[in-house]
Amino acid sequence: MPDLSFVQDMIETLTFAIAASPFYQALRCKLFGSTPTDFAKDKEDLFLHLYNSWCLNPISTLILCLMSQKYELAYNLVGHLTVELDSKQLTQLGTVVQLIESPTFVDLRVQLMKETNDSKYLIKTLQGVLMILPQSKLFDKLRTHLECVDLTSSFSMPLSFQVDIQRSSQEDREQSKQFVISCLEMYKAQ
Repeated sequence: MPDLSFVQDMIETLTFAIAASPFYQALRCKLFGSTPTDFAKDKEDLFLHLYNSWCLNPISTLILCLMSQKYELAYNLVGHLTVELDSKQLTQLGTVVQLIESPTFVDLRVQLMKETNDSKYLIKTLQGVLMILPQSKLFDKLRTHLECVDLTSSFSMPLSFQVDIQRSSQEDREQSKQFVISCLEMYKAQ
C-alpha cells in the first residue's frame, strides 16, 4: 500500500489545481458535461474514474462532486465528513468556501437560485458544510450565500439517505439511487 498521507496530499493538490487553475478549464468542462471527452465515454465515466481515487481524501471527493454537479452524492457524503474530520481537513473545508467564491464556481452559485431537485441537494450540502465549519469569515461568507436563497419554498429532506421522489420515472429513480449507493459504498471501502 502506498503512503496514504502522500496519496491524500497528491489528491488534494490535484483537486485544488483542477478546481481553481485556468489551465484545467477544459477538464472542468468535461466534468460539468459541457464538452465531450476523448478519454472517457461520457462525463459519468470520467467522474467514476476520478471518484474511485478521490475517495481517499474526503474533502477532495466533496469538491469533485460539486464540480461534477453530483449534488445528491455530495449531500450524502457531508454526513460522513464529521467521522473523519481533523484540523487539516477542516482547513480544506474552508478552502471549499473560498472555491465557491471563485469564478470557477459561478455556475454553482447560480444553481442555488433555481428551484430544481439538484439545487435542493446543493443547498443541503452547503448547509451541512456550514454546520461543520467553525464560525469565521468563511463561515459568514457561506452563510450569506445561503441566506440569499429563498428558503421559504423550503425543502424538507431528512438527514439520512434519500433519493428524490420527484424524478420523472421509476427507472430514473432507481438509476439515481443505485448510482449514489454504489458511490457511497466505494467511498466507505476506502
